[in-house]
Amino acid sequence: MDTLDDWSPLAGWRGRALGPAVLLPEVDSTNAEALRRIDRGAPPAAEVLVAKRQRAGHGSRGRPWSDRPGRSLALTARFEWPEEAPLALATWLGVVAVSDVLHEFGLAARLKWPNDALLRGEKVAGVLAEVRRGGAIAVALGIGVNVGHARTELPSDCATPPTSLALHGVREPPPLVARRLLDALERRTAALLEDASRGAEALRDAFLRGSGLAGRPVVATLAEGELRGRLVALSTAGELTLEQAAGRRIVHGAHVTALREVDEV
Repeated sequence: MDTLDDWSPLAGWRGRALGPAVLLPEVDSTNAEALRRIDRGAPPAAEVLVAKRQRAGHGSRGRPWSDRPGRSLALTARFEWPEEAPLALATWLGVVAVSDVLHEFGLAARLKWPNDALLRGEKVAGVLAEVRRGGAIAVALGIGVNVGHARTELPSDCATPPTSLALHGVREPPPLVARRLLDALERRTAALLEDASRGAEALRDAFLRGSGLAGRPVVATLAEGELRGRLVALSTAGELTLEQAAGRRIVHGAHVTALREVDEV
Protein backbone atom coordinates (compact mmCIF):
# COMPACT_ATOMS: atom_id res chain seq x y z
CA MET A 1 0.00 0.00 0.00
CA ASP A 2 1.17 3.55 -0.69
CA THR A 3 2.51 4.89 2.61
CA LEU A 4 0.80 8.23 1.89
CA ASP A 5 -2.58 6.49 2.19
CA ASP A 6 -1.68 3.95 4.87
CA TRP A 7 -3.35 5.30 8.00
CA SER A 8 -2.73 2.17 10.08
CA PRO A 9 -0.49 4.13 12.52
CA LEU A 10 -3.71 5.63 13.90
CA ALA A 11 -5.52 2.29 14.25
CA GLY A 12 -6.59 1.82 17.84
CA TRP A 13 -5.10 5.10 19.01
CA ARG A 14 -6.89 6.38 22.10
CA GLY A 15 -5.86 9.03 24.56
CA ARG A 16 -6.87 9.17 28.19
CA ALA A 17 -7.63 12.87 27.77
CA LEU A 18 -8.56 13.09 24.10
CA GLY A 19 -10.37 9.81 23.49
CA PRO A 20 -10.18 7.81 20.25
CA ALA A 21 -8.83 8.90 16.89
CA VAL A 22 -11.56 8.81 14.21
CA LEU A 23 -10.42 8.70 10.59
CA LEU A 24 -12.71 10.50 8.12
CA PRO A 25 -12.25 9.69 4.41
CA GLU A 26 -13.53 13.15 3.44
CA VAL A 27 -15.06 16.13 5.22
CA ASP A 28 -15.76 19.79 4.57
CA SER A 29 -13.82 20.85 7.66
CA THR A 30 -12.70 18.85 10.68
CA ASN A 31 -13.57 21.80 12.93
CA ALA A 32 -17.02 22.15 11.38
CA GLU A 33 -17.66 18.43 11.83
CA ALA A 34 -16.44 18.54 15.43
CA LEU A 35 -18.77 21.46 16.20
CA ARG A 36 -21.71 19.64 14.61
CA ARG A 37 -21.00 16.64 16.85
CA ILE A 38 -20.75 18.88 19.91
CA ASP A 39 -24.01 20.65 19.03
CA ARG A 40 -25.97 17.42 18.77
CA GLY A 41 -24.34 15.90 21.85
CA ALA A 42 -22.85 13.01 19.94
CA PRO A 43 -20.77 10.61 22.04
CA PRO A 44 -18.01 10.30 22.99
CA ALA A 45 -17.32 13.54 24.87
CA ALA A 46 -13.74 13.52 23.59
CA GLU A 47 -12.35 12.37 20.26
CA VAL A 48 -9.89 13.44 17.57
CA LEU A 49 -11.18 13.71 14.01
CA VAL A 50 -8.51 13.17 11.35
CA ALA A 51 -9.36 13.81 7.69
CA LYS A 52 -7.81 12.09 4.71
CA ARG A 53 -9.25 14.91 2.63
CA GLN A 54 -10.62 18.26 3.79
CA ARG A 55 -12.55 20.29 1.21
CA ALA A 56 -13.17 23.58 3.00
CA GLY A 57 -10.72 24.05 5.83
CA HIS A 58 -10.35 27.51 7.33
CA GLY A 59 -8.17 29.33 9.77
CA SER A 60 -8.59 32.38 11.94
CA ARG A 61 -10.94 35.11 10.73
CA GLY A 62 -12.33 32.68 8.11
CA ARG A 63 -9.20 32.55 5.99
CA PRO A 64 -9.16 29.45 3.77
CA TRP A 65 -6.66 26.70 4.63
CA SER A 66 -5.28 25.00 1.54
CA ASP A 67 -5.49 21.21 1.69
CA ARG A 68 -3.78 18.77 -0.66
CA PRO A 69 -4.67 15.07 -0.16
CA GLY A 70 -1.62 12.98 0.60
CA ARG A 71 0.40 16.09 1.40
CA SER A 72 -1.58 17.80 4.19
CA LEU A 73 -2.63 16.89 7.70
CA ALA A 74 -5.92 18.18 9.08
CA LEU A 75 -7.28 17.14 12.47
CA THR A 76 -9.52 18.47 15.23
CA ALA A 77 -9.58 17.39 18.85
CA ARG A 78 -12.88 17.99 20.62
CA PHE A 79 -13.02 17.71 24.37
CA GLU A 80 -14.40 19.26 27.55
CA TRP A 81 -12.37 22.26 28.65
CA PRO A 82 -11.48 22.53 32.36
CA GLU A 83 -13.40 25.45 33.88
CA GLU A 84 -10.41 26.61 35.92
CA ALA A 85 -8.16 26.99 32.85
CA PRO A 86 -8.28 30.22 30.79
CA LEU A 87 -9.63 29.67 27.28
CA ALA A 88 -6.71 31.68 25.92
CA LEU A 89 -4.68 28.52 26.47
CA ALA A 90 -6.58 26.51 23.87
CA THR A 91 -4.71 27.96 20.91
CA TRP A 92 -1.38 27.70 22.71
CA LEU A 93 -2.15 24.06 23.48
CA GLY A 94 -2.34 23.28 19.78
CA VAL A 95 0.60 25.33 18.58
CA VAL A 96 2.88 24.13 21.40
CA ALA A 97 2.03 20.51 20.55
CA VAL A 98 3.04 21.24 16.95
CA SER A 99 6.28 22.75 18.24
CA ASP A 100 6.91 19.57 20.26
CA VAL A 101 6.63 17.49 17.08
CA LEU A 102 8.90 19.82 15.12
CA HIS A 103 11.46 19.47 17.91
CA GLU A 104 11.29 15.67 17.49
CA PHE A 105 12.30 16.22 13.86
CA GLY A 106 15.22 18.40 14.94
CA LEU A 107 13.52 21.55 13.69
CA ALA A 108 13.38 24.81 15.64
CA ALA A 109 9.92 26.36 15.32
CA ARG A 110 9.16 30.00 15.89
CA LEU A 111 5.66 30.46 17.29
CA LYS A 112 3.88 33.45 15.78
CA TRP A 113 1.11 35.17 17.71
CA PRO A 114 -1.49 33.93 18.08
CA ASN A 115 -1.75 30.59 16.30
CA ASP A 116 0.99 29.77 13.78
CA ALA A 117 4.16 27.68 13.74
CA LEU A 118 6.92 28.95 11.46
CA LEU A 119 10.09 27.43 10.07
CA ARG A 120 12.63 30.02 8.93
CA GLY A 121 9.93 32.64 8.77
CA GLU A 122 7.48 30.54 6.73
CA LYS A 123 4.23 28.99 8.00
CA VAL A 124 4.21 25.22 8.36
CA ALA A 125 1.16 24.85 10.63
CA GLY A 126 -1.82 26.77 11.93
CA VAL A 127 -4.26 26.30 14.81
CA LEU A 128 -7.91 27.27 15.21
CA ALA A 129 -9.71 26.88 18.55
CA GLU A 130 -13.50 27.23 18.57
CA VAL A 131 -15.71 27.04 21.64
CA ARG A 132 -19.22 25.92 22.50
CA ARG A 133 -20.72 26.87 25.85
CA GLY A 134 -23.52 24.83 27.35
CA GLY A 135 -23.63 22.78 30.51
CA ALA A 136 -19.87 22.48 30.02
CA ILE A 137 -17.31 24.26 27.86
CA ALA A 138 -16.46 22.23 24.75
CA VAL A 139 -13.47 23.06 22.59
CA ALA A 140 -12.86 22.11 18.97
CA LEU A 141 -9.10 22.45 18.51
CA GLY A 142 -8.17 22.28 14.85
CA ILE A 143 -4.62 21.87 13.57
CA GLY A 144 -3.46 21.99 9.96
CA VAL A 145 0.07 21.00 8.95
CA ASN A 146 1.77 21.22 5.56
CA VAL A 147 3.57 17.89 5.43
CA GLY A 148 4.66 16.70 2.00
CA HIS A 149 4.23 19.68 -0.30
CA ALA A 150 6.78 20.65 -2.90
CA ARG A 151 7.34 24.39 -3.24
CA THR A 152 5.19 24.51 -6.39
CA GLU A 153 2.27 22.86 -4.54
CA LEU A 154 1.98 25.60 -1.94
CA PRO A 155 -0.22 28.69 -2.39
CA SER A 156 1.56 31.89 -3.37
CA ASP A 157 -0.98 34.46 -2.14
CA CYS A 158 -0.60 34.09 1.65
CA ALA A 159 0.23 36.93 4.02
CA THR A 160 2.88 34.69 5.60
CA PRO A 161 4.70 32.55 2.99
CA PRO A 162 3.98 28.85 3.51
CA THR A 163 6.40 25.96 3.74
CA SER A 164 6.16 22.23 4.43
CA LEU A 165 7.94 19.64 6.52
CA ALA A 166 9.25 18.03 3.34
CA LEU A 167 10.99 21.26 2.38
CA HIS A 168 12.90 20.99 5.67
CA GLY A 169 14.02 17.41 5.15
CA VAL A 170 11.18 15.51 6.87
CA ARG A 171 10.21 12.43 4.87
CA GLU A 172 7.41 11.06 7.05
CA PRO A 173 3.95 10.97 5.40
CA PRO A 174 0.85 12.56 6.97
CA PRO A 175 -0.27 9.39 8.86
CA LEU A 176 3.02 9.15 10.76
CA VAL A 177 3.11 12.89 11.46
CA ALA A 178 -0.50 12.59 12.68
CA ARG A 179 0.51 9.88 15.18
CA ARG A 180 3.31 12.06 16.53
CA LEU A 181 0.99 15.04 16.81
CA LEU A 182 -1.73 13.05 18.58
CA ASP A 183 0.81 11.82 21.13
CA ALA A 184 2.14 15.34 21.74
CA LEU A 185 -1.35 16.83 22.01
CA GLU A 186 -2.43 14.09 24.40
CA ARG A 187 0.55 14.74 26.68
CA ARG A 188 -0.09 18.48 26.81
CA THR A 189 -3.86 18.10 27.27
CA ALA A 190 -3.50 15.46 29.99
CA ALA A 191 -1.12 17.72 31.92
CA LEU A 192 -3.64 20.57 31.72
CA LEU A 193 -6.56 18.41 32.86
CA GLU A 194 -4.58 16.87 35.72
CA ASP A 195 -3.40 20.20 37.15
CA ALA A 196 -4.86 23.26 35.42
CA SER A 197 -2.56 25.75 37.15
CA ARG A 198 0.72 23.95 36.47
CA GLY A 199 -0.40 22.85 33.01
CA ALA A 200 -1.37 26.42 32.12
CA GLU A 201 1.98 27.79 33.26
CA ALA A 202 3.82 25.13 31.25
CA LEU A 203 1.88 26.05 28.10
CA ARG A 204 2.40 29.78 28.64
CA ASP A 205 6.13 29.29 29.20
CA ALA A 206 6.49 27.03 26.15
CA PHE A 207 4.64 29.49 23.95
CA LEU A 208 6.69 32.42 25.21
CA ARG A 209 9.96 30.55 24.61
CA GLY A 210 8.84 29.53 21.16
CA SER A 211 7.84 33.06 20.25
CA GLY A 212 11.26 34.47 21.15
CA LEU A 213 9.55 37.70 22.24
CA ALA A 214 10.11 37.68 26.01
CA GLY A 215 11.84 40.91 26.99
CA ARG A 216 11.93 42.09 23.38
CA PRO A 217 10.60 45.35 21.89
CA VAL A 218 7.35 44.54 20.07
CA VAL A 219 4.45 46.06 18.21
CA ALA A 220 1.00 44.73 19.12
CA THR A 221 -1.68 45.22 16.47
CA LEU A 222 -5.19 45.94 17.76
CA ALA A 223 -8.40 46.97 16.00
CA GLU A 224 -7.88 50.57 17.08
CA GLY A 225 -4.22 50.76 16.10
CA GLU A 226 -0.78 49.69 17.30
CA LEU A 227 0.91 49.59 20.68
CA ARG A 228 4.67 49.59 21.11
CA GLY A 229 6.54 48.44 24.16
CA ARG A 230 8.86 45.85 25.62
CA LEU A 231 7.09 42.57 26.36
CA VAL A 232 7.83 42.00 30.04
CA ALA A 233 5.10 39.53 30.96
CA LEU A 234 2.44 37.21 29.53
CA SER A 235 -0.20 35.79 31.84
CA THR A 236 -1.85 32.40 31.45
CA ALA A 237 -5.07 34.31 30.72
CA GLY A 238 -3.41 35.86 27.67
CA GLU A 239 -2.74 39.31 29.11
CA LEU A 240 0.37 40.99 27.74
CA THR A 241 2.30 43.52 29.81
CA LEU A 242 4.17 46.08 27.74
CA GLU A 243 6.78 48.38 29.23
CA GLN A 244 6.42 51.83 27.70
CA ALA A 245 8.07 55.17 28.38
CA ALA A 246 5.02 56.28 30.39
CA GLY A 247 4.88 53.04 32.39
CA ARG A 248 3.47 49.57 32.01
CA ARG A 249 0.35 48.83 30.02
CA ILE A 250 -1.66 45.61 30.11
CA VAL A 251 -3.61 44.52 27.05
CA HIS A 252 -5.66 41.34 26.70
CA GLY A 253 -4.41 38.98 24.03
CA ALA A 254 -7.93 38.51 22.64
CA HIS A 255 -7.67 42.05 21.28
CA VAL A 256 -4.22 41.50 19.73
CA THR A 257 -4.37 40.27 16.14
CA ALA A 258 -0.61 40.35 15.57
CA LEU A 259 2.53 40.67 17.66
CA ARG A 260 5.91 41.22 16.08
CA GLU A 261 9.40 42.14 17.18
CA VAL A 262 10.84 45.52 16.22
CA ASP A 263 14.33 47.00 16.52
CA GLU A 264 13.32 49.50 19.18
CA VAL A 265 10.27 50.73 21.05
